[in-house]
Amino acid sequence: MGGSKGIGFECAKKYNQVGAKVVIMANDEQSLAESIENEMMNKELF
Repeated sequence: MGGSKGIGFECAKKYNQVGAKVVIMANDEQSLAESIENEMMNKELF
């Protein structure tokens, strides 16, 4: 489990890269959407 930013998000990315199933949470939907969109643009997540 990780957050939508900071160390929680970085941990979630690393666990995902080694094949773990991850859950990313945020205080609001906008923050979550922005974090995922930014990472997908960088092609580092999923």
